[in-house]
Amino acid sequence: MESKKSASDRARQVWAIDAQAIKEGNEEALQSLSGPERAGLRVQELGRDPFGPEWAGKVADHLEARGSLLDVHREYCGLGFVLHEGEFQVVEVHDGHPFGVLMRWPHREAFVAGLAGMSEYNFSRHDPAFPALLSGQHFYWANQTITVARMDALMAEEPWTG
Repeated sequence: MESKKSASDRARQVWAIDAQAIKEGNEEALQSLSGPERAGLRVQELGRDPFGPEWAGKVADHLEARGSLLDVHREYCGLGFVLHEGEFQVVEVHDGHPFGVLMRWPHREAFVAGLAGMSEYNFSRHDPAFPALLSGQHFYWANQTITVARMDALMAEEPWTG
């Protein structure tokens, strides 16, 4: 004999069905957006708070110890950091190789001060306040850019010893 469901059990079941339908509808709607519209949504998800001097110092420490902070896998086309001949740089990376310097600081103190005042949004490639990083191609907006989560994950990796 089937037990009777309470009103709250029935409501939970209906909500679960509706929640799944809403999720599927949202995913379908997202797919129907144009590339620039999807990229614009990704940009809006980026943090606007400055990184701060503590995190910027952590990045500088990593660069001084290892020389670079970037994804090196094939088909990575984004941004990264390198320390080259004493100069701290933000570089474009294609297929895991840095190929163009977008921003540069002559020494650690300038780098930490500059990076500390920036945010994930500033690195979105969509922020007109940073024309050196700006891209007119929506593919690059908030795609493989500088975020705290991405950089922290890279800093946590063991160095490759080949």
